Amino acid sequence: MGAVLLAALGASAASGQPQISLVGSTLEIAAPPNSSVLVTNVSRTPVGFIYQASVGAEVLGTDASGQVSWAPPGGIPEQSLWFVIEPASGLGVLAFPDELEPEEMNLSLEDVIQTDGEGSARLLYLEGRRVQIWMVRPGVGIWQVDCADGGEGDLDGADDGLVLCDLALAEAIAGTTGAAGQATTGDVLVAVDTATLRYFMAQVGS
Repeated sequence: MGAVLLAALGASAASGQPQISLVGSTLEIAAPPNSSVLVTNVSRTPVGFIYQASVGAEVLGTDASGQVSWAPPGGIPEQSLWFVIEPASGLGVLAFPDELEPEEMNLSLEDVIQTDGEGSARLLYLEGRRVQIWMVRPGVGIWQVDCADGGEGDLDGADDGLVLCDLALAEAIAGTTGAAGQATTGDVLVAVDTATLRYFMAQVGS
C-alpha cells in the first residue's frame, strides 16, 4: 500500500508538517521530535453482503528523531482514511491506500459552520448518512462526535442526506478536559461520512 498526502492544514505548512506513509499493515509517521500526533481513521470492511464501518482515534508519540511506527489492530483496509494531526500546531495530512479514490464533501467552511439562536458558532452542517467528526483546538484539546442522518445527534431531524451537529454534544478525548464550546479560529475540523468515506477537512480562519 502507498499513501497520498494532501496539502497541510495551517499557514506554517513548511515547518513541522506531519508526514505519513502506509507501508503494508503499518503507518510510518514523521512529525516534530518528541511530540504527540493524533491519528484518526474511518474504515469500511466487507462483512457478508454489506460493509461495516469502524472508527478510531489514537494519540502516538514520536521519538527523538521525529519518527513513530504504528500497526493498527485492525490493519489498513483498502477502504480507509487516515488523518494525522499535530495537536500542538494543528498541522495535518490525510493518507489513504492507492486503491481508494475518496471524494471531498462539496462544502466550504462557511457552509459547514453555522450559528445557533444565540449567535454561537457551535453547529456543523455536513453531508452524509452517519458522520464522524473530530475537532482539534491546537494546544488545548481534542473532541469527537458522530451524527446519524435523521436520528441521533442530527438537529434538523430530517432523513435528507444532511446532518446538523452540535459541538455541545462532542466528547472530550485524549486527556482533554472541558467542553468544546463553539468553533473558533485555529480549530481543525475533520469529518467523514462513514457510509461513503466522503470527507471534509479544514482549519477555521485559514
